[in-house]
Amino acid sequence: MEENQIQIPEGWVKLESIGNLGKIFNGLSGKTKADFGEGEPYIPYVNVFKNSCIDVNEFDLVRVKKGEHQNKVLYGDLIFTTSSETIEEVGMTSVYLDKVNSYYLNSFCFCFRLNDFNTLLPEFARYLFRSNTVRYSITLLGQGSTRYNLSKTRLLTELKILIPKTTLEQQSIADILSKTDQAITNTEALIAKYSRIKTGLMQDLLTNGVGNDEFELVRTDLKYIKAKSNFHITTLKTITKVRQGYQIAISARKKEEGENRFVYITVQYLNNPKKYLEYIENPPVEVISKYDDILFTRTGNTGQIVTDIVGVYHNNFFKVDFDKKLITKDYLLLFLQWKPVKDLILELAGTTTIPDLKHKDFYSIPIFFPKTLDEQNAITNSINKANEVVERYEAELTKLQYLKTGLMQDLLTGKVRVKKLIQDANGK
Repeated sequence: MEENQIQIPEGWVKLESIGNLGKIFNGLSGKTKADFGEGEPYIPYVNVFKNSCIDVNEFDLVRVKKGEHQNKVLYGDLIFTTSSETIEEVGMTSVYLDKVNSYYLNSFCFCFRLNDFNTLLPEFARYLFRSNTVRYSITLLGQGSTRYNLSKTRLLTELKILIPKTTLEQQSIADILSKTDQAITNTEALIAKYSRIKTGLMQDLLTNGVGNDEFELVRTDLKYIKAKSNFHITTLKTITKVRQGYQIAISARKKEEGENRFVYITVQYLNNPKKYLEYIENPPVEVISKYDDILFTRTGNTGQIVTDIVGVYHNNFFKVDFDKKLITKDYLLLFLQWKPVKDLILELAGTTTIPDLKHKDFYSIPIFFPKTLDEQNAITNSINKANEVVERYEAELTKLQYLKTGLMQDLLTGKVRVKKLIQDANGK
């Protein structure tokens, strides 16, 4: 076998070009986008980029001349993005699988209409053209200096694909991947559902507590938020004290572990611990974060909360000390990560290129909480249970996404065959 030659699995075929499978037509160009509620629906660029299968619920509107029906997509059409500032977006493919409706196509896309489905099934193409191998081959066909453009001619003549000879095997592969997609969609829906439940629960418990006692709701300094009048209603200045971190020259940072060396906690380190792992030797004791401390990013990624980490914290962080007799750590963490509070933090940090939250701004943030630590613990326990449900489904989603990636790699290259499914379908 020649070097780099791909071994073709038994029962598969390598198509040296796709030009004989169909023809290409462009999307609409030079048309004025209609006002909301007017015009004909057309498939937007972002829909094609995001989804392997067109979602018929997401459309823009466009004014068209009568008789321009040649630009409408039909069931089984492959839609390619044609132009982008990034090579990753060029030639992203989506397949139109609506058998009832047909719609116009955005001008930054073109359509490849199959002559028939005897060689290539649309359901199979949906996954094949999103596989790593085919995606990589398509990006090589993109060209341009300021923008990347997909050449239709090169796509038709140079793109090579490996497919099963029988549409039965193609359909079997598509069915397996479609079931995985459905499981992913169902899990995403559950995450969204329980995230909404958690959001509502936080809104209720952080303003009303868990008791049945009757107290009026009074305005707080947090926008549009009222809390029970028996809560402590104050600002962070009265219950916290912050200390800014330690900035040290790059040349003074160490790359290896050693005696009296501590991990340097930076925003970059949190985003990529392996790449940005550095150590500070013999730092001042006041800038060493203990395991139970709370760190708060004041700039860079303002409002990010870090806890349960030991090391020397960078100048971009505040270490937040708090009155443990008045408020629990878990309640304070929960409150600081509540969306209305996070929105206020970003507002206070400013809209410059690098937002920066000053000491006085942090201290000005309003806070309200039940007067007893027991009630605070009850609130955090309830919300943490809701969060555990979300995290469980998020972990399940990650597993499904890894499963789909592995299945696509195995099934779309013929590495793993579906002969048993085919035999079962034939009753053998």
